[in-house]
Amino acid sequence: MSKADLNLLHALDILIEVQSVTLAAERLGTSPPSVSRLLARARDMLDNQILVRAGRGLVATERAKELQAGIRHLLAEADTLLNAHAAFDPGGLERRFTIRANDGFTGAFASGLYNILADQAPRATLRFAQEHEFDDEALREGRIDLDIGASRAMGPEVRLQTIFRDHHIALARDDHPIFSRDISPETFAAFPHISVSRRGRSAGPVDEALQKLGLTRHVPLIVEVVPSVRTVLRA
Repeated sequence: MSKADLNLLHALDILIEVQSVTLAAERLGTSPPSVSRLLARARDMLDNQILVRAGRGLVATERAKELQAGIRHLLAEADTLLNAHAAFDPGGLERRFTIRANDGFTGAFASGLYNILADQAPRATLRFAQEHEFDDEALREGRIDLDIGASRAMGPEVRLQTIFRDHHIALARDDHPIFSRDISPETFAAFPHISVSRRGRSAGPVDEALQKLGLTRHVPLIVEVVPSVRTVLRA
């Protein structure tokens, strides 16, 4: 890929982001006519308008939005290849890192990670996204950079690494009948359960463990966050 082609992809990425020829020219340090010519080349190459008129402004087409993640991935790969032997200076890094994680991880680690980022890469931005904000393709398509959660099959193109192990905690009200007997897997599965899931899931690792024992549980209530469970139990 030639330097001109890389410049075209870079300009296209910015055009889709800012949806303005004038603003894109400011970001690229060039003139609006030059950006207009790049936009015309991109339209011809992709057989798509990329930006279309909407009122007094421009908006990206659906096709352009679909392409943006792939364009950014290509630019990142090209940058890595071309600068493979260059000394990495995190102090000059200007980009946003998006980590998808639950509230527990964010509360425990966000402050420490921010302090590291502020010290080593002060011009970068760290964003924590909730688990329900993206689908399972978000990591593969580059819309998030890191997915913290229970491990699952993601394909050979995604690298998995265990960073810590956690355990589940079950909550029940003080006078719940489960406490009147020994709590065995059978007893645990015998009572109705509340599931905590931002994605609205009623099944997960707990159910997989129960299935191995030939047991199933009934989950009649699903909430998004743990505080909601405490509220329900107090009612």
